[in-house]
Amino acid sequence: GDLDKTLIIFTADHGESLTEHDVYIAHHDPYEVVVKVPLMFYNSKFRPKKVDALVQNIDIFPTILELLGIDIPKGIDGKSLLSLVKGQSKKLREFVFFDDNLFGEYMIKKSRRKLGVRFKNFKYIKTLEGKDEDLFNPVPLNAKTVKEELYDLSNDPEERNNLHHVQKDILIKLEKILQVQIDSLRKKS
Repeated sequence: GDLDKTLIIFTADHGESLTEHDVYIAHHDPYEVVVKVPLMFYNSKFRPKKVDALVQNIDIFPTILELLGIDIPKGIDGKSLLSLVKGQSKKLREFVFFDDNLFGEYMIKKSRRKLGVRFKNFKYIKTLEGKDEDLFNPVPLNAKTVKEELYDLSNDPEERNNLHHVQKDILIKLEKILQVQIDSLRKKS
C-alpha cells in the first residue's frame, strides 16, 4: 500500500548536446537537445497520459505542495501542474524563458550569455557578449547583442534553419516577450 501514497517524479535538469550546433558532449546553449527534458509523474491516482504543454522545472515544487494540500506561497515563479496532469487544462503557460551563461569555457574565448523564449512552436534566442560583470548580473547590463536566432520547431525540430531575417513579425513579438521577462527580473533584483 505504500506505492498508493507515493509520488514518483522523473526528470532532469538538462539534456546533452552530442555535436548538434557544434557543441560536443556538453550541456550549454539553449537548443532543444539541452532544454527539453523528460518530466514524468507517477501516482496511483493519475491515469497515464501524455501532456504536450510548455512547463518548467520550477513548476515541480508547487505541484508537490498542491498534492499535499499545502498552500503555494505567493511570489514563487512556478505553477502547479496538477490541472494538466488531471486533464483539466491543456495549457499552463503562454511561453517559457531560458538563460544560458558561458564564462569563456569550452574553448570559447569570450564569455557570453544566451537568453530566450519559447512561444508555441517558435523559439527565439538572443546571444549577448560583453564584460563578465555586465553579462552575469541577474539582468544583463551593457551587453551587446551579437546574434539572434528564431526557429519554427514544428517544421525544424533540430533548429537548423534560423528564420530571424524571414519571420521579422514573430521575432519582434518574441523579443518583446523576452524583454518583459528581463524587466521582471530587474524588478526582483
